[in-house]
Amino acid sequence: MKLILIFIFGTLISCNKESYFSKKLIKGDSWAILSIKEDNVNLDLIGSWEILHDTALEAEVPRLVWRNEQSEERTFLWQFQDKGKNFQLSYQKDLTVPPTELDFFYYDISGVYNVKKHKNKAMTFESYNTVGFNGKKIEINISRN
Repeated sequence: MKLILIFIFGTLISCNKESYFSKKLIKGDSWAILSIKEDNVNLDLIGSWEILHDTALEAEVPRLVWRNEQSEERTFLWQFQDKGKNFQLSYQKDLTVPPTELDFFYYDISGVYNVKKHKNKAMTFESYNTVGFNGKKIEINISRN
């Protein structure tokens, strides 16, 4: 009986890890993009992420609005996975508007990232498996505004 309770408790804790990590990101509301690097070369794409949290995490996949320096906005879906070890970022294109070069970049940067740093005021995500940069290291560094 004791072993069953330990298993159930462990399962509950592991299921809540994603929620724990997500709430840290949501708590920031707005995050500055400090850098985006491709194989350690800065891509000079700064801006911010506004974390949208108008629904419960359990009810819907969370969204963020990525604003660049020119105040152009794009919407992404995001989610922590694997007990907070991974972060998935997925660009959501409005198909009624013709794509721009920026749309292609945002689509290419979509993928599953390893969480390298997850602090209250700073996070770092790294991936070798994005849609358009497969095999190249993409690193995203953000800081709470």
